[in-house]
Amino acid sequence: MSIDTMDCETWIGSTLMDRDDRKVGTIEAIYFDEDSDQPQWMAVKTGLFGNRHNFVPLAGAAIACDAITTQYDKAEIDGAPKIDADEDLREEAVIELHGYYGLPYAVAPAGDQEVVVEREIILPLTDPDTQAQDDMLIATGHGSLVATAPAEPMTQGEQDMLIATGRSAPPYRA
Repeated sequence: MSIDTMDCETWIGSTLMDRDDRKVGTIEAIYFDEDSDQPQWMAVKTGLFGNRHNFVPLAGAAIACDAITTQYDKAEIDGAPKIDADEDLREEAVIELHGYYGLPYAVAPAGDQEVVVEREIILPLTDPDTQAQDDMLIATGHGSLVATAPAEPMTQGEQDMLIATGRSAPPYRA
């Protein structure tokens, strides 16, 4: 069942269940996008005493029996950024929520360029100048497969190794 603006407003006070039918909390408010006037977020009262609020995307939510279900997991919802539910969502908070849930978010800054915020991925750090760091730079498009000229002449075995690993060897020197 798709989300209708009028229907989702009646969800306030309903129980929200996660994708595994675990109770997340009670829907306290529905937040609308100011530009499109479409419902975007549910503020859900969570915690043992209901003293916390988490924002959950309305995308993928549906009515199921006596509750509303979401496509997100309870642990993921509990780990969402903590944002005060008593006021309008600031754009920074919306961008943070979109990034956390992995939802695309387009911002139209001055000039007609579009900036898309995607889920933040944190990669482990490696020691500088290691093969793993070089490989990561190449894989993310920030490195180059072109080998720099070594300070010392290379042996044929070293050149063969560069070629076998997909790196180009510098021109043969006499």
